[in-house]
Amino acid sequence: MWQLKHDTIILDGMSKFAKWTVRLLLISICLYGAGRLYFALTAGFTVGNVTDLPDIQPFTLKKPSEEKLKEVSALLDQPFHYLGKGCQSYVFESADGKYVLKFLKLQRFRPQWYLSYLPGMKEYRQRKALEKKQKLLPLLSSWKIAYEDLAEETGVIYFHLPGVGKWDRQLTVIDKTEWRHNIDPDQTAFLLQRKASMLCPTLVEKMKHGDLDGAKELLNHLVTSLIYEYKRGFGDNDHALMQNTGVLDGRPVHIDVGQLSSEERFKNPLVYKEELF
Repeated sequence: MWQLKHDTIILDGMSKFAKWTVRLLLISICLYGAGRLYFALTAGFTVGNVTDLPDIQPFTLKKPSEEKLKEVSALLDQPFHYLGKGCQSYVFESADGKYVLKFLKLQRFRPQWYLSYLPGMKEYRQRKALEKKQKLLPLLSSWKIAYEDLAEETGVIYFHLPGVGKWDRQLTVIDKTEWRHNIDPDQTAFLLQRKASMLCPTLVEKMKHGDLDGAKELLNHLVTSLIYEYKRGFGDNDHALMQNTGVLDGRPVHIDVGQLSSEERFKNPLVYKEELF
């Protein structure tokens, strides 16, 4: 009799343990599923993910003229709709379809939020913040090159950092779920760029219509433009050329400007010929 009761208690305990295990498993699955659903619906975009730029001293940017600010202000006086995202930024298209607005995915350049709540993690968090900053600065430098040195080759109109240029209005963006957000320009970094068509579909379209000479001319422009950039000491460290090249006013341009760099070695024909190959 005692053995029976003992076995019953053990089985009952195991049953409760199994129930709690199943419940925890179901809760975990639901939370994971909710997270994946949220990401699918929003692409991970939140205002918090594109604002509150980390300290980037001593990074500097050329101060824009009043004429440039007026030009950019007029272009930004329209809503921008979610277009897509890359590894480094969220991209929004202007209502008139002529421009794209890019915001840095700043969550990639911050220590994990939960480190602030864990005891004894202050030094580790500071070290991670420094590491993240070291990854952010090359990206900012690349955007700066696109704006200040390769505007014609990239279609970049403006690069904004907090404290550089004053704005009297909020930026209006509409996310993937059609939710409207207002973003304070003084709390974010953004890049304004002319929208280009993709290179490969443009070439395919030309070939489809028998425009072989037009396709050849476009490719010739691409190689010539790249060589001209190399001779000036500029290169793109992202070699996914066909995915990162667009066509604007009949000429090829860089549409992804996240890995541009300025190095003397690019001027060496032995180097840039290998890069081209």
